[in-house]
Amino acid sequence: MLGSILFGFWFRAILLVGIFVFLRVSWSEYLTTSDASSFLPVAHTIAGTPSPGGPATLYDTRVFPGWPLMLAPALWLGLPEQTALALSLGCTALASWLYHRLTRDLVGTWLLAVFPPAWVLATVHPISEGAYFCLAVAGCLAVRARAWFWVGLAGGCLVFLRPFGLAWVLAYAIALHGESKSTRSIASFLLGGALMAVTLIATNLTLYGDVLHQIRVYARPLSELNVQVAPTNGGEASGHWGWPFFHLLVTPFRYAVPVRKLIYVWATVAGFGVVAGAAIRQLSHETELPAWRRAVLLGFVLNCVFSFCTGPYWAFHSIDRYFVWGLPGALVAAQPFWQKWPRLPWALAAVSAGLSVCSLWNRFSAVTVVP
Repeated sequence: MLGSILFGFWFRAILLVGIFVFLRVSWSEYLTTSDASSFLPVAHTIAGTPSPGGPATLYDTRVFPGWPLMLAPALWLGLPEQTALALSLGCTALASWLYHRLTRDLVGTWLLAVFPPAWVLATVHPISEGAYFCLAVAGCLAVRARAWFWVGLAGGCLVFLRPFGLAWVLAYAIALHGESKSTRSIASFLLGGALMAVTLIATNLTLYGDVLHQIRVYARPLSELNVQVAPTNGGEASGHWGWPFFHLLVTPFRYAVPVRKLIYVWATVAGFGVVAGAAIRQLSHETELPAWRRAVLLGFVLNCVFSFCTGPYWAFHSIDRYFVWGLPGALVAAQPFWQKWPRLPWALAAVSAGLSVCSLWNRFSAVTVVP
């Protein structure tokens, strides 16, 4: 298990050396290729310090305040970007340890070092995926321990990081319903979740004067945000939610999409669709499943449902990243595949590592400085 964590760390360290040393990418260039360019200005707003790139834009404020709030103390250390990256890498290492502690699945723990590509790309940037994974697994560990206050708190923290955390809150609630119906357990769960709900409401009211600020930002037309795409049919899209699969199917007809992107996205959708089917089959034997396993599988399936109902542009271009938010359950659901085809995970790891390197090379080799 320790070997997988160290391998994942050194793999990301080598990628970062390639980005900063061989491609000579600056910090400003590096940050603008990910949501870090939005998280950090919001963190500066929370900390009350001036942002080098200027104040947070409307599009920046779409992010939920959990990760910026975690980054705010780093701003007082004088190295906000570097500290944020160190925190992200630390959360990634912790994610592997927590996953192994929950499942004792050594194959899945090794896969987390390099699979899937969206996980690698996210965790080589100072953004929230590593922390989100840790909280999702921590919630499942609390389910196993029947520590329902901490289950509710973990779910609330996940929503504080991003709205898709609702998928995990629902999964934890269903696990609670199947495991304990005592008033004390339910009250403990609700109290833990309510603490973070109140914190989220208070933070949004303080920052924006609007409890639903992020939802309203996503509801705006893409032209009012910084999504630099032009619809091929002359129409203007808005919103962040839609009918299942609708925007995933129509986006390539509305916006220019390279063929390699089209192949990658649909291969990812097919792969996670197969794993979701396996998760549903396992959930059909619900009485035989321990509560934590039911929770982690439900978290993955519900996250897939949310992902397929995403709105224009993001439903296609970000679908692989959205699947990462349910990754703990995907790895658990895929365990029968590793047993049936022992070489499959290593083939997936090799392909994922190659795609990660190619994606980062394409992203940074042509990057330009943003003033």
